[in-house]
Amino acid sequence: MDLSRDGREQFHAAVWDPAKAPPEGLKLTGYDPKAGTPGKPQNDPYPHDDFAKDNPRKNREAETRDQATGKTKFELAKEAAVRESKDLLDRVRRALSEQQWEGLIAADVPGLDHSRYAWVVTGPCGLTVVGWRETA
Repeated sequence: MDLSRDGREQFHAAVWDPAKAPPEGLKLTGYDPKAGTPGKPQNDPYPHDDFAKDNPRKNREAETRDQATGKTKFELAKEAAVRESKDLLDRVRRALSEQQWEGLIAADVPGLDHSRYAWVVTGPCGLTVVGWRETA
């Protein structure tokens, strides 16, 4: 995300509290699955194909280095996604009893190639959470 540290903290707070406003300057990439080119909707000023940080070589934006950290915008976005995912899972864990949590993390997903993932869990409600395994 192209936000200052304060902006990132404000964004995080707004995710969990609907009474809090997101930071000024927050931009979401445009994507329209019905468009001729879904990642470049017509007249979109911030299209997904040009500005997303989905992979290290997605576009110039993803490869651009942050002057303060020297990391690419993809690396910074990935770090933010990992932090937010960990926070979500911590909140889920705190909301469940120990028995519910153990049932969640011990569940199996039939037919899934587990060699590609670090962990996979499915809860009683049917929600499946998959942790990606980094590959060399």
